[in-house]
Amino acid sequence: MPTTSIWILFLLDIFVALFGSVSAANVDIFNTSAIQSPPIYFGPDISINITCLNGGSIIDGKCHCQPRFEGIRCESEPCLNGGMKSSSSSNGKCHCPYGLTGEKCETITHCVEGKGKLVDGKCKCTDRWTGLFCQLRTCYNGVSIGTGAETFCLCDIGYKGPFCDLPIICIHGAISSENICVCEPHWAGENCDRCAIDHRLVDNECTMVISEESLISLKNEEAAELWPLLAVGCAALVVVVFVAASSAILLRRCQSKPSRVSRTTGTHV
Repeated sequence: MPTTSIWILFLLDIFVALFGSVSAANVDIFNTSAIQSPPIYFGPDISINITCLNGGSIIDGKCHCQPRFEGIRCESEPCLNGGMKSSSSSNGKCHCPYGLTGEKCETITHCVEGKGKLVDGKCKCTDRWTGLFCQLRTCYNGVSIGTGAETFCLCDIGYKGPFCDLPIICIHGAISSENICVCEPHWAGENCDRCAIDHRLVDNECTMVISEESLISLKNEEAAELWPLLAVGCAALVVVVFVAASSAILLRRCQSKPSRVSRTTGTHV
């Protein structure tokens, strides 16, 4: 009998927890009013450990989602490709950006002319073009800058070309921060692959060629470098001559000036 009483009391506690505020302590069944059972819990508060996705935030234990997202955890994106719902209800329609259509903005209506073709609601891009509408360059070693027809590739150091797919090779030099070759002495060319002017390749080294033309060219270069110094020297010489001549003229005028004798003192004035 005691076992039966315990089971009856246990079932009564479950009934009270589910349907009413009647306390088991106020019910005298088999003189067991002093027996108390612990409260029954049906799981933790799910709002304590909830995580909101896609930039959502918890307010009053619920996720408040960013535009374009919905769901208990903001895990659903009903409109694709940047589309927006016309209302917060589940029946709201998607307003699609230009070039897109469909219930979820999943169907493309046009591609950039000359860079892709529309096939089954999607753009099939030609070689070296990418993007939803084939509007972006495929920059193999760089980043795409701009949009539409004005897009271009900004290449990484060491690469060039409209799609950054051509490596820069400096055979006898190094790549500068401007992404061009800086050649070693005696070498020239875009890739530093040929000898400079008045040089000749000897044993895989560029050597200066000594000839009458090169000597004349060298003399002309030296003369060109001396011309500024010569001009400054001539100007200084002219200034010195002018100052000397002016001084001589003033001195002669002073010497040729007639002297006068004071009548009162008898001295020169």
